[in-house]
Amino acid sequence: MIVFAASIEYFPSLKKILHFCLSCLQPGGEIHVIDSPFYKPEQIERAKRQSQAYFASFGYPEMADYYYHHCIGDLRSFHHALLHNPHSVRSRFLRINNPCPWIRVRNN
Repeated sequence: MIVFAASIEYFPSLKKILHFCLSCLQPGGEIHVIDSPFYKPEQIERAKRQSQAYFASFGYPEMADYYYHHCIGDLRSFHHALLHNPHSVRSRFLRINNPCPWIRVRNN
């Protein structure tokens, strides 16, 4: 098992890092991505601007160059499951406040 806890956003290519990690796992192995935001294509530019402002507010605007906004659609080519959907009725009903999904990618 490989776990990316609040870290996948620091890798420039989601597809490349997942393919690399899958190559390291035995069949049936899993990658878990937790506490990392994913975006719809139309949300990415706004998220980039927000990240630039966030890092600049701490005096480190150059950090925005090392923070990558991954598209949820980039997971389509992987055998994945959404174990926590922050937008689900269940999450809202139970008042689960984590805005990030929990994604499992399996090595078949």
